[in-house]
Amino acid sequence: MRSSIHVLLMAGILAAAPAVPAQTSYGPEISAEDYGQHLWALRAAGFSPPGDAAFAEQHTRAYLETQLERLGLLEIDCAGKVRGLQAVLPGTGSDPVQVLYLAQWQDAERMAALLEVIERFLTQSRPKHEVTFLFAGAEATRLAKCPGWQDAQVITLPGDLGKLDAAALVATLNALYMQGR
Repeated sequence: MRSSIHVLLMAGILAAAPAVPAQTSYGPEISAEDYGQHLWALRAAGFSPPGDAAFAEQHTRAYLETQLERLGLLEIDCAGKVRGLQAVLPGTGSDPVQVLYLAQWQDAERMAALLEVIERFLTQSRPKHEVTFLFAGAEATRLAKCPGWQDAQVITLPGDLGKLDAAALVATLNALYMQGR
């Protein structure tokens, strides 16, 4: 009798607990599951009323800021020339090469992929060069005017990530990560 009351009480407590989206595992490997969690969170803004682009952008920005903070990356600004978020992973040496990963606001698949690549950089040995991650809109083409980015190697993400199965997705994201090493 006592154990059935205990089970009912626990069930009630669990049912009343607020639903909290799961954090990604932030492990040393890229995973299709973590990518899917990022993608789901980034696409959640799509359930906003039609035409509410401001809400969708606020939601996307808040999610990206939370993830960058969780990963310990510092958000920087390029003199206000680019609307978006930038984060820099400092290199461990004095290699002058700069690698730039870019994802546009409108592409949840690319933003989710970039978050997975960032996690990979933070769990593996860091490169000697600086790696910059930029989440921006169409005005990202003005990056050439930002100091120090003239010689950056720009890496864009493939556009058909959503059509890949889990194994192909992980292989594609690992290859993308290796391009920035």
